[in-house]
Amino acid sequence: MIGIMWIANILIGVIDLVLFIQIASVILRDYKNTKAKMMKNLLIFSIFMVVYALSSIISSIYLSMSFGYNVALPLLVVNIISVAGFILLYNVIRT
Repeated sequence: MIGIMWIANILIGVIDLVLFIQIASVILRDYKNTKAKMMKNLLIFSIFMVVYALSSIISSIYLSMSFGYNVALPLLVVNIISVAGFILLYNVIRT
């Protein structure tokens, strides 16, 4: 059975994924309007971050099958910090 810390890690991974998809859509919209090379590079970066978020969710699911609270808690702290950073990135890109 998956513990509450692992469920929290997976939910934060889903939040990451949603944020990255939102960031990618904003960058794609801006790239279509400007055709700037920088926007193209940011779009590629955001696509890699979507892949990162998906792999994070999958990794959390597999790690939850073998490890407990001692691994889940530090990973949860790192994931919370990453979500805060990506929210800031989204706010910067959106303006």
